[in-house]
Amino acid sequence: MPIVSIPLTARGLAGSGDPSRLATGDLIRAENVEFGATGLVQKEPGAAKRNATALSGLVLAGIDWYPTDSTHRTVVATADGKLLKDDLTGAFATTLATGLQAARVTSFAEGGAESAGRSRKLFSSNGFDAPRVLAADGVTAAALTTPPADWSGANQPAWMVPFDLYMTGGGNGNDPNRIYVSTTADHENFTGAGSGTLSVYPGSGRKLVAALAAFGRFWLFKYPRGVFWINDATAGVANWRSKPTSFDGGAAPTAHAVTLIGDPERGDSAVAFVANNGDIVLMQETAGTEEGVAFTNLTKTLGLRDVIRQNFHLARLDRTQIRWDDELKHLHVLFAGLGSVVEDRRLVLDFNAERIRAEISTKQVNTAIWMEQNRDGVWRPMIGDDAGFVWELDQADRNVDVTTAIAMALRTAPTDLSDADASYAGRKLFSYLHMEYVPSATFDVSADVYVDGKLIGTVPFSQGVGGAALPFTLPHAIGGAELLRRTRDIAGEGYYLSVQLRESGLNNNPRIARLWAEFDLVGMRR
Repeated sequence: MPIVSIPLTARGLAGSGDPSRLATGDLIRAENVEFGATGLVQKEPGAAKRNATALSGLVLAGIDWYPTDSTHRTVVATADGKLLKDDLTGAFATTLATGLQAARVTSFAEGGAESAGRSRKLFSSNGFDAPRVLAADGVTAAALTTPPADWSGANQPAWMVPFDLYMTGGGNGNDPNRIYVSTTADHENFTGAGSGTLSVYPGSGRKLVAALAAFGRFWLFKYPRGVFWINDATAGVANWRSKPTSFDGGAAPTAHAVTLIGDPERGDSAVAFVANNGDIVLMQETAGTEEGVAFTNLTKTLGLRDVIRQNFHLARLDRTQIRWDDELKHLHVLFAGLGSVVEDRRLVLDFNAERIRAEISTKQVNTAIWMEQNRDGVWRPMIGDDAGFVWELDQADRNVDVTTAIAMALRTAPTDLSDADASYAGRKLFSYLHMEYVPSATFDVSADVYVDGKLIGTVPFSQGVGGAALPFTLPHAIGGAELLRRTRDIAGEGYYLSVQLRESGLNNNPRIARLWAEFDLVGMRR
């Protein structure tokens, strides 16, 4: 009787419903799961609420802010036009600014400290109000002192980003294809000696929406198309020139659409951005071209286009945000679910294995995401939600705010198992389903068994210690923990097998290695 392994952590979420385009181990559902580096599929870690009392509005953006080396703060923007500062207690007791335009996409940039004795400064911009600047650990974020003449009235920068010795900004409505550059002596001064502006291919794309520094260059992203870099080889802003890298695609219309991946000091950095159609694109340094970069469409490479289009509300791409978690090697992308008017989905791309693996978090609303350095010096993701709460992610307990359970679900793609052996493509009489797991507690994981698309039944797999021990343990992947196997009878005849695993108990965390399907071949007949 043949028996075939069905891996659960090797490939992640895939989008095609055509079995001929999927491999055994592809997942057509992966919600609130974690693949990580353990070789086990587990439930997504929990979330802890930072503030006990809700803020006055939806959280639009946040940033981890060190006004001095010994002073640690969180600053957030809320949809009711406020900037709030917290001392990590969750009180958010300092109101830095009020009366800003409601519900505007807001972004932050760190600057200042231009010379000895000058304070670090935090800049915020929203494309409507004059940029606000927080000096050191102050209690007020005042308007930018010396803006360029173009930044007046409601024509204000949608983004500000530091580059080299300068602060830059752009995206203002009256000249959206121009970048503005401060003096090196004062990041609030955009009119003094050494400041300047540069028009970036005004005939291509509608507007500059995002920017960052990477690979020793300054990169500019337009919506709906156009990626450019600044040639600053000749000193002085007046001598800078913009160079096109790609006219084919551009970024989603938000300053939060781009992020740096990895650590530039290790030489393994890349840039990821959300494209104008919702695709996730990787930009990596390469030799031999003037542009110096190559683009990889991860959405296409991983077969996620159907996933994105069938699960996410792409009309809200102006609210998407993307961030890299270097500790866990996760890329987080915020989307609104299909038909939703708030960002209640988080696409997570796991870079721990040779193949990038995708899953979708549905456990809570996340309207903003940023990284925060904890007391151990480790950077962890933070999110804000539509109810005015700030959350710490990656909590060990599998719950949301202590009392809310996380519902985990994954489903393997229908497979005829012929990629294990071509002779298995025929009709099969399925007899047994085996699960290999590391015991955790006495709760069940439900396995829904589908044959040729029809649900033939559900069987439970206890995650306790009563399973039969295998004659080996997985090596380094699970640190020598004992791997057990449980077996359940199933009965179904057909060509294709798919299994859905579900668990929704409070604080339960399954640790599953793989499934095995056991069957008899009964030919190709129908």
